[in-house]
Amino acid sequence: MGIDEDPATGSMHCMLTPLYHRLTGRSVFNFYQAHPKRGAEIQGELAGNRVLLRGHAVTVVRAELVL
Repeated sequence: MGIDEDPATGSMHCMLTPLYHRLTGRSVFNFYQAHPKRGAEIQGELAGNRVLLRGHAVTVVRAELVL
């Protein structure tokens, strides 16, 4: 449809980080998500009951929502 797709899926890495922690005992993981045009490098870190995601991002839309 001509809609550009995000090369990274943060929600998936939020689920993979605790899973891999249970399997390996490690707390920090470096992921690479492949994409036909560009890939994404993401670091996931388990910090207590939270997952911290790190990587590079580009702002493509900026908006303000007033309620």
